[in-house]
This record gives sequence, C-alpha cells and structure tokens, in this order.
Amino acid sequence: MPNKRAVLDIGSNTIRLLIAEITAEKNFEKIHYQHAIARLGQGLQQTGALSTDGKQRALKVFKTIAD
Repeated sequence: MPNKRAVLDIGSNTIRLLIAEITAEKNFEKIHYQHAIARLGQGLQQTGALSTDGKQRALKVFKTIAD
C-alpha cells in the first residue's frame, strides 16, 4: 500500500506544498510540489498583526491548493 504524505509550509512570504511517497528505504519520492508567493507577513513588523490583504492572498493560495 502506498505511504503518501503531504507537507504544507506556510511562511511569511511563500506557501509551499510537497506531496511525496515514502519508500521502503525511508526515503521519499516527490509526487507533487508547488509554491506561491502570498506575502502573508507584509506589514507585520510595523503593525504586529497580519494584514487583511496578506490574509486574503494566503486564502487564495489555499483555495488553489484545495482544488
């Protein structure tokens, strides 16, 4: 039976998705990889909060990944 895993890396600038199959040797074989620049942390240093625009861009990326 295939042993597949997905990893979603949500950073302040980029959101990455990796889907891989774990082999019997405990290595992985990449099945799918994608990344998108969402700039989620734009303005965070100045305000201490995530901006509405950044959150909207991130949500758009998540919707793309889900489809």
